[in-house]
Amino acid sequence: MERGGGVDGALGLLQQGMGIGRRRAPAPGGGGAGDHGGGEAGGDAMRDDVALLRGRSGARVAPSIGTPPRILLPAVAENLALRLDADSAPLVLGEVMVALGDSIAAGIGAGHVTEGCMWLLANRLRSLRPDVEFHHLAVPSESSTSMLAPGGQLERAEELLADAAARGRTVGPITLSIGGNDILEAGLIGDDEALRQLEENLATILRRLDDALRPGGQGIAEVAVVQTVYNPFEALPAGHADSMAPLRASRSGYNAAIRRVAQNMGVRLCDLSSLFRGRILELTWVGTGDIHPSGAGHQLIAAELFRVGGWDIG
Repeated sequence: MERGGGVDGALGLLQQGMGIGRRRAPAPGGGGAGDHGGGEAGGDAMRDDVALLRGRSGARVAPSIGTPPRILLPAVAENLALRLDADSAPLVLGEVMVALGDSIAAGIGAGHVTEGCMWLLANRLRSLRPDVEFHHLAVPSESSTSMLAPGGQLERAEELLADAAARGRTVGPITLSIGGNDILEAGLIGDDEALRQLEENLATILRRLDDALRPGGQGIAEVAVVQTVYNPFEALPAGHADSMAPLRASRSGYNAAIRRVAQNMGVRLCDLSSLFRGRILELTWVGTGDIHPSGAGHQLIAAELFRVGGWDIG
């Protein structure tokens, strides 16, 4: 793997610079009956769009736990507009659930792949609808660009949705965790281009999923939840984040781009950025050199997805 590419390269740099422990072993593969796909080893670095706070001198400083987040009011307004209220109908809970995205969706960081957030969500949804088929297509280290590659994850999702329509199966929910790797490797192409690509790619992904749902009489807004990206570096001493992820983005705006696309498509938002802020050491393994969610982190993501989907109402 090239220097700085994905979490494995970043972790090597962090361990050299900090002398901290090795990352936890990836969760072993597995899955129950009716589950499709798996969570192979790999990973990506998640970075929130409020990371790299700068002091008056212009030097990079890492915010400590409890530091008030720098959130622009328009972004707050967009996020609040997307949050579920008591009168909103739940997302469709159909016969086919689809999990898409990167290593967070793949369950990396959980003690076992079946303890990853998407499996936890699927199991909870099965308490409401036992016949749910769980199709897990997430790929560790996936970016919004690689997701669009020919023969890649998005094409497999389109084929799955076409098959569901042909079988007369209702789809829902579709979950999407993407953008962390775009942020981690933004230095390769520059922030302006990385931001442009993420926003354009995410819009393309959601439009294509919407098109694939149409033959079955469904639309993306009634089935999908998109996640924002948390900042795993907020609790690290200044300078350590540079050693861990030297190519990460150096400006804000990535979560704002995710929010804009979700709002434009009418898709609900699971705001991991806010959910994890101030709790990084509790909810991830970053203290041991791994930016992925801990077991508690995966449980919290699953619970928030369930809440945002509206299935806890009534």
